[in-house]
Amino acid sequence: MAIRLSAFLAGIRQIAASGPRYQTGGTGKGGVCDCVGLLMGAMYKAGRAAYPMHSSNYFARCQMEGLRAIAGTGDLHVGDVVYKARSPDQSGYNLHERYLDGGRYWTGDLLDYYHIGVVTGVSLLRITHCTKDEAAGIDGVTADTKLGKWAYVGQLKCLRYDDVTGDTGQKGATMAALYDAKVTTTGGILNIRATASLNGAVLGKVPNGALLQVLEEVNTEWARVFWEGVEGYAKRAFLTKINGAETDTGEDGAGVTNTLTAAEAAALSSIFAKL
Repeated sequence: MAIRLSAFLAGIRQIAASGPRYQTGGTGKGGVCDCVGLLMGAMYKAGRAAYPMHSSNYFARCQMEGLRAIAGTGDLHVGDVVYKARSPDQSGYNLHERYLDGGRYWTGDLLDYYHIGVVTGVSLLRITHCTKDEAAGIDGVTADTKLGKWAYVGQLKCLRYDDVTGDTGQKGATMAALYDAKVTTTGGILNIRATASLNGAVLGKVPNGALLQVLEEVNTEWARVFWEGVEGYAKRAFLTKINGAETDTGEDGAGVTNTLTAAEAAALSSIFAKL
């Protein structure tokens, strides 16, 4: 059964909002999750049946379309699945025998895809993943804003990416973003409408504090925006432009840890806390 990308992303947000701690084998239930479990749990929430293997290496070899090396941040789109990988000559390489020559899932690929995440933002890069980094105080779902060691990207089988495909044929918004903005309502939601009018059909509801992409300033009242697979029009009075750059603070073997600007940190915290 094909799953809509918007439903998958909603599952990622729901698991993140539950605040699970990192534990191998977890899928977001019972307060625990691991890196591949975040994706599996989101797919289960969207209606997919169980996967035969709980492994990022299994996903890389058997559940991906078009897996390739990342050329740069411009190669990423919302909903893409990304991996960190080690080659046999690198420290920490630990590929299970099931993926080696003669193993059940042998494909000729000797890379050890040891960590997996989901691209949840592109203009302001966000790679959402589940990890544990005691030095950085991270134990659960977090978001990277730099590529770091994320090196491979592809599309997840069974996902329908067409629900965020515009007339350019590219996944995501139908035009490049002008800038990122934070939703600043008085505490309620911001409607994304089909037309630049209060009479336009509501296509999406964005929580206060969330980040979205502004594609076009239509007039003094309305902007064309893109948020989590939904493209439409929103009132400019409730959008605050995000300024400032991220600072990469380093990484360990499990994941990249980054420091965000105060506005970005508040926005990401709001996304995970309110959805």
